[in-house]
Amino acid sequence: MKYILISIMLGLPFSLKAVEPSIIELSKLSFAEVLHFIGSCEMDYDTAAVVDLPGSKTCMFSASGTVGKYRIFSNPNSTVSIRVNQKLNTGDGVRFVPKGRITTSDASFEISSNFNYQVNSGTSGVVDLFIGGRLYIESDLIPNTTYELDIPDGLDWSVSP
Repeated sequence: MKYILISIMLGLPFSLKAVEPSIIELSKLSFAEVLHFIGSCEMDYDTAAVVDLPGSKTCMFSASGTVGKYRIFSNPNSTVSIRVNQKLNTGDGVRFVPKGRITTSDASFEISSNFNYQVNSGTSGVVDLFIGGRLYIESDLIPNTTYELDIPDGLDWSVSP
């Protein structure tokens, strides 16, 4: 009797609902504590290690920061277009040049800012984005002030079937 029931259950029709493409922030990019003087530093997008660039002491109190992590959900095997834009100095004295990595269930590769990338979302339909990069303090900042690097606004993405 069990065999008949199983074959009847397997014969039932079903449908899969398409995934509405979306993005979530898993962790917010942070260089931790930065001095308010002119200088520059870089965060590794794999390890979150922060180092000053030659001649700078801007990030001397930040051995590590927090890598920006973002996840895009799409249907499996969709084409996901991604562009991570630089944050220009708009008068606030801060410029950020992102560098990172895109990872899917089928691929992983490095990315740079201001380039368009296309990746297959793989069998999972999930695309992970890890962002670090270079921070430039181009004019003295106001001490004891929080400055935001708003990556989601600097991230252009779309999904094609």
